[in-house]
Amino acid sequence: MIARRQSGRVLSLEAIERASDVADFIYGELLMRAPSSPQDELVFVSGLSPGLRMVWGTMLLDNEVNNGGFDQFFWNTMDRHTEVAIDGLQLIGAVRQAELVRQAHEVFVEHDDELRSYRDRDAFDAYAKPDSHGDLWCTLDAEYYERSDLDRLRVAYIRSHIDEFVLD
Repeated sequence: MIARRQSGRVLSLEAIERASDVADFIYGELLMRAPSSPQDELVFVSGLSPGLRMVWGTMLLDNEVNNGGFDQFFWNTMDRHTEVAIDGLQLIGAVRQAELVRQAHEVFVEHDDELRSYRDRDAFDAYAKPDSHGDLWCTLDAEYYERSDLDRLRVAYIRSHIDEFVLD
């Protein structure tokens, strides 16, 4: 059972079925329930159903990458949710997107010390500058943007596995 935060709202079958953007609705509900500390957030996410983890990981990834590329995803998450995103992409059949995230993760791991030093200094401009890792991420970003079927795949999964998404 997930501890509810201040709203006390229930993620019911009726609310899910009424939502005009079901994945965004579910993600918003999860954000309201998620603890604020990164460590507690990891515990929270690990306790979710496979479908809820998929929504968490793929929406977080999609929001970050579409807003600022893989460099923003790794800057903001510091690799905390990469596996959740990959697992979620695989769950909904987004195999190529999962591979793109794996490739971006390899770049992150290869440049981990350098990238974390930028993060420690809060130097995002230096972190995101086009160099060896930035050029690789830009290439991966471009292909990720071309593959825009994640919303459709998420919704299809949600609709066919609705029991994984109901929380009370």
